[in-house]
Amino acid sequence: MPGITDEQAFKEAATRVVDLVFTDDDAYLDALPESVESAIATPLAEVYLALEEGRPLERLDRAVRLLVDVAGGVMSEMPPELADLLRELRFAGRGRT
Repeated sequence: MPGITDEQAFKEAATRVVDLVFTDDDAYLDALPESVESAIATPLAEVYLALEEGRPLERLDRAVRLLVDVAGGVMSEMPPELADLLRELRFAGRGRT
């Protein structure tokens, strides 16, 4: 049985962040501090689109890099579960390169 590839782990980590924040009713996103919501909403939407539309991996990689970069500035204001998933995503992205 083949193991999980770096690409699969990267996509799964990105999906976990998207699934946590973008709920059907946007309750999680709306409950975030304004500074966090305004920093991550657009880059996270790009990550979502890259995953959902099956865009090239390079597009997902760019979106994730932007998300991780902007999230770094507001990490201390995030709920711990979101901060942990973003750190996991950063690590998964580094594992690919």
